[in-house]
Amino acid sequence: MPRKWQTVLKHVKPQGQARPRAVSVNGKARVFKPKKDLGMEALIQVLVVDRDPPKFDGPIKLTLDFVLKRPKSVPVKKRKYPTVKPDLSNMIKLVEDACNGILYDDDKQIVNLVSTKRYGGDDEISIKVEKVN
Repeated sequence: MPRKWQTVLKHVKPQGQARPRAVSVNGKARVFKPKKDLGMEALIQVLVVDRDPPKFDGPIKLTLDFVLKRPKSVPVKKRKYPTVKPDLSNMIKLVEDACNGILYDDDKQIVNLVSTKRYGGDDEISIKVEKVN
């Protein structure tokens, strides 16, 4: 089994995972994920599976790099870093959940997490998984 695997999902606009929604149906509470989240998770899953990744067992290190296309209205002098929504923690959670069952059995295997959110030329998400000894 390989010790590490990585890929870059080009032209995929990073988005944060929204909070679960709850509705009452016949007096029972039903909780569900918003359709936007399900669509993004499905897109990430398809793109990752298409790259034929190994499935890691045991503890892993996950490195995520979220690149947001800089809006033309925001010059570098005005804002060097993307301190706007989506927030980094919600973007991480969306990718972690999307990769469950594909790159690893469950995101509880992640014992080391490195992530960045920055401006770049075009939207993309970089994913790197490494086995931890």
